Amino acid sequence: MVAGSRRFGGAALLALAGGRGVGMLYAAVPSPLQPLVWQTFPEAVVWPCPETPTGAIAALPDLDWAQFDAIAAGPGLTAECPILKTLWQAPLPLVADADLLNGLAAAGWGPRPYPTVLTPHAGEFRRLFPHLAAAEDRLQAVTQAAHQIGAIVLHKGHRTIVSDGHQTAINPESTSVLARGGSGDVLTGAIGALLARGYPPWEAAVIGTLWHAQTARNLAAGHSPRSVDPFLLAHTLYHP
Repeated sequence: MVAGSRRFGGAALLALAGGRGVGMLYAAVPSPLQPLVWQTFPEAVVWPCPETPTGAIAALPDLDWAQFDAIAAGPGLTAECPILKTLWQAPLPLVADADLLNGLAAAGWGPRPYPTVLTPHAGEFRRLFPHLAAAEDRLQAVTQAAHQIGAIVLHKGHRTIVSDGHQTAINPESTSVLARGGSGDVLTGAIGALLARGYPPWEAAVIGTLWHAQTARNLAAGHSPRSVDPFLLAHTLYHP
């Protein structure tokens, strides 16, 4: 997991909470976040990273990518983060969210030759695929986007759509609980964990979507919806 910044440390914690279901959890975060990550996730191996003047991760440690099975990146990194292109080019299965998507939209790095899952909400989708965002047929727009970029596109929303350009799935039921900020960070972690456990990218995206949404629905049914926060959602993924 590569996530977090001085302003958005919580995004890293939520993404890590969603990604706990792996054999070894690694986290690259800004150095001031290291104690908090260790306190919250004592099982994690944490790399404290130097910061830019604005509090973004300035550089990654010298990593041997071969020791990892997958990478999840983006939550809380900020648009000023200088390692976004390095993450996009990492030779691993990748789930990309938030500021990594915004970096892709701004720089247009092109398709990756490795398995990739993009998880944009409506605004991020609009920035990534401006020529498709206004289409009346959202299903067709997501399918075309996936075909264009050569990756699985998971368009978050009331009816989340997952497409690889050839096959498409729709989450039939969701809940307003997932409209809360931070819920998408949890989803990024959950899909990253599934990728790391060896699930093919399509299965990881679809299973992660359903797992995340159904957990939220179950919580909403047993609690006041306003009491279901993203950290409770992440905890309940692994402790139903």
